[in-house]
Amino acid sequence: MESASTGVTLIDGGRKYIAWTQVYDGVRAWDPLAHAYSQSAEVTNFSTYFGSVMSPRATIMMNSEPRFCTDAWDCNNRDKQDWKREGDYLYALYDGSEYYRCDSGHWGISVARSSQVVGSEYLDRLPLSRGIAAVRKTACRK
Repeated sequence: MESASTGVTLIDGGRKYIAWTQVYDGVRAWDPLAHAYSQSAEVTNFSTYFGSVMSPRATIMMNSEPRFCTDAWDCNNRDKQDWKREGDYLYALYDGSEYYRCDSGHWGISVARSSQVVGSEYLDRLPLSRGIAAVRKTACRK
């Protein structure tokens, strides 16, 4: 099962961009392939997509591994929340975890940056020690 969430826009000069998080929730509970990652695309005009399902050509903004992983605090979930330009860089505020479901992994919030809006992955990401770590592993639950 796949879905998209956390859509944001960026207007950079006269150019317009969209970004969203692609979620693969798997086919059963604890599917080892479940993961969430962020994508982005340039659009010519927002009104073109108003009232219809969008299918712009997307590129990976922040990729993730489709499995429970431990090689990075955010290896299975990179869900961008906000997106801004400051000087020569584009900054994406995002949440991440080792496993994107709420009852596992170490959740936190951090920042990624790139010198390109779309077309290359935002590989320059702050470690969780420079971000905000969740106090509890279940911090994303209501």
